[in-house]
Amino acid sequence: MSVSMEQQQKHQKMAQEQGDAEEIQHGPLPIEQLQASGIASLDVKKLKDAGLCTVEAVTYCPRKEILQIKGISDAKVDKIIEAASKLVPLGFTSAGQLHAQRLEIIQITSGSRELDKILEGGIETGSITEIYGESRSGKTQLCHTLCVTCQLPLDQGGGEGKALYIDAEGTFRPQRLLQIADRFGLNGADVLENVAYARAYNTDHQSRLLLEAASMMVEARFALMIVDSATALYRTDFSGRGELSARQMHLAKFLRSLQKLADEFGVAVVITNQVVAQVDGSAMFAGPQFKPIGGNIMAHATTTRLAVRKGRGEERICKVISSPCLPEAEARFQISPEGQLMVNARQLHNA
Repeated sequence: MSVSMEQQQKHQKMAQEQGDAEEIQHGPLPIEQLQASGIASLDVKKLKDAGLCTVEAVTYCPRKEILQIKGISDAKVDKIIEAASKLVPLGFTSAGQLHAQRLEIIQITSGSRELDKILEGGIETGSITEIYGESRSGKTQLCHTLCVTCQLPLDQGGGEGKALYIDAEGTFRPQRLLQIADRFGLNGADVLENVAYARAYNTDHQSRLLLEAASMMVEARFALMIVDSATALYRTDFSGRGELSARQMHLAKFLRSLQKLADEFGVAVVITNQVVAQVDGSAMFAGPQFKPIGGNIMAHATTTRLAVRKGRGEERICKVISSPCLPEAEARFQISPEGQLMVNARQLHNA
């Protein structure tokens, strides 16, 4: 009987250790785990200083980019890639496994039932959502709302994580977060503390901020990353057709870095985009059509594209333009001065 009890306790201990190991392995692996595979701590530090803070980042990174890191030789690169590939293997998986993984994806509520309805739950984590529209169409207000809703519990449509906000236009206002936090019954001081803010002053600075963002996401749980606006600085840093190719290449690398963060940390990446008026022969009858900036580079890099435009008064209209799984649909909402952002427009009209 005593032997049976000892065996039972042993099995329970092994099961607990196995469960702890699975819990530790959940999420991105810190870059320091490469040391257990024979990678020197000095080389690991060089990788981390270059912005590769997780094993996943090394696995996803092209070999030539790792070679550009000072002090990393050809032989070391091969050893690092081999060690990372063993910890995070890249290969084929079944569609059934992928389907099971996608069922666990978190959707962050927009704060509007109508908008969540056409998004089938909210803003998807692990991908890039682009919101474009003309000035005063509600892009920044939606971003402010998401900074609050991403902190809500999962059962309330949140992501139970912090938000990271890169502001390229100087339009971020903490007082709006306090108003929205009050609407959702959250403590205003805690909400502000959970939003990491940085002002971007040029396109190179905007890209460097992603390196800092990666190191922050290793240390704490982030559910959302916002870039408002992703294209504003490109319109001033690159001018004329002579710099068009350089601009698009820089923008493509920036968007690729954003997608890497979404893949590594499972955050929802939301970017806003400016528009230009496109006048054609029918413009005199239907008015100018607004086209998002960035061309095919932006169109191919984003997973979901949302167009917002002004309606009557404070009413705004959001339309799903493109998505791998969402049909084209529209939702109407209003923005009120009391912080009741993204509320069903018909509810406000009837109130």
